[in-house]
Amino acid sequence: GDHRDLHSFPTRRSSDRALGYRVVVTSAARGEGIEELRATLLGRVSVITGHSGVGKSSLLNLIEPGLALKVGLVNAVSHRGRHTTTAAVLVPLVGGGAVVDTPGIREFGLFNVPRTEVGRLFRELVAVADGCKFGNCLHRGEPGCAAAAAVEVGTVAPWRLESYLRMLETLPDVKAWEIRKASES
Repeated sequence: GDHRDLHSFPTRRSSDRALGYRVVVTSAARGEGIEELRATLLGRVSVITGHSGVGKSSLLNLIEPGLALKVGLVNAVSHRGRHTTTAAVLVPLVGGGAVVDTPGIREFGLFNVPRTEVGRLFRELVAVADGCKFGNCLHRGEPGCAAAAAVEVGTVAPWRLESYLRMLETLPDVKAWEIRKASES
């Protein structure tokens, strides 16, 4: 991962918790948060995902002693990991449940999601969308956009709106009816 992201982590963690997301802070190197993460994972099927070299397999090795998943070193120059995990692996947990250990990802993308639906993936945008002047507002600076106003007053974190806009930019202009029609075929 990018070590510069660590500076904004406390703010992002607080913001995510305020939105109702559970945040478990962990460190495989320091052994922090391992018991809380283990308790969170037990009894359910979860997926561990993230960039190469962030410690996904190292965390799983601590959560499930004896697992011995292969781990690699992070490059000292690029600060990037190599793909040590090469395929998704279902790891059963002794106390119940399972975790899928995934290879590192370089990019996250959405598939078959119309642009008009992306905002629904962000709780805080759903909460303010009714205040937009236009019902089809995509929160890209349209006149009367309630999301932009919410960022200004601090009810929507700027980084969350930026994340939404980055996702929106990567999507082709697919209409909801096109997706429904394709799934019926």
